[in-house]
Amino acid sequence: MKIITGVVALLFAGLAQAVTIDFEELASGTTTVFVSQGFEFNGGGFGGGAAYITGTSDKVLTAEAYTDSAFSPPATSAIEMTRADDGAFALFSLDASFFADFSQICGFFAGGGATCDQATIGTGDWLNIVRLRLFAETPADMSNGFPMSSSITVDNISVGAPVPVPAAVWLFVSALGLIGWLRRS
Repeated sequence: MKIITGVVALLFAGLAQAVTIDFEELASGTTTVFVSQGFEFNGGGFGGGAAYITGTSDKVLTAEAYTDSAFSPPATSAIEMTRADDGAFALFSLDASFFADFSQICGFFAGGGATCDQATIGTGDWLNIVRLRLFAETPADMSNGFPMSSSITVDNISVGAPVPVPAAVWLFVSALGLIGWLRRS
């Protein structure tokens, strides 16, 4: 029983660091720069792109790009999320929906480089990023003549303290030691 109690205590200690950001406290139509739960969001667009809060009962963050003809330049929109104190953070999960194939989520590392593999969010490189970018764009080839649009919508962004590999190793080793100590008691 002591072992189970120790393991549960360790799990809850790790989960206590996670914060879920949703956008319910913000007014629909909020654009450009705003701060929510210690994170800063900067959004904007070019050539028919915009970033803003949408929804009435369940508010979400949306970046969308729209062009109305083949003669329009490609449109782009991006939302960047950083910690208000410019520190690193871990991205554990988020609810995202995409319209069209020209949207992406990328995480940028403190030392340079990036990852854009949404399938691995919450693991590996996503555990120590300094900037999250949500990006939507229309295709460069508009030869079909039809209006084109692309968007990405996110909500419930779960973030926490960064998890550098050396700290994770020490945490694992100390947890093993605690379990061994509890077993001897």
